[in-house]
Amino acid sequence: MSININDSASSAFAKQVAVLRRIYPSVDRDLAQLYEDISNQHPGVSQSHALPGYDGKVWKYRCDSTDMNRGKSGSFRVLVYFRPSDGVAYPICIYQKKDYEKAKGGQPPNKEIGKWINNLIFTDQDRN
Repeated sequence: MSININDSASSAFAKQVAVLRRIYPSVDRDLAQLYEDISNQHPGVSQSHALPGYDGKVWKYRCDSTDMNRGKSGSFRVLVYFRPSDGVAYPICIYQKKDYEKAKGGQPPNKEIGKWINNLIFTDQDRN
């Protein structure tokens, strides 16, 4: 089953990408590769996992950065919300690994993740 990616439903994600684009001009190309991997291989994308507490709906992916030249292990992390009712994946957050490497779990807090999910804009207003 192929997964569709909608990266325009989250204003927070769009702002995060815009900030990173100033430093890493290839971020859009890097994300396109990740989206292709998610679309064709979810849930078997290498170096990804479902976050605990979200019933398999929020996944964390490692995203390579051609500008950083570090490979996936030291590059970006992308959090993606999956809405099973329509088979669409919604990226909700992108960050550099170094931004959260000392935080518990190495990612944004659950409160922030919940806020990003609640602020997704669905065209049909259905928030499954």
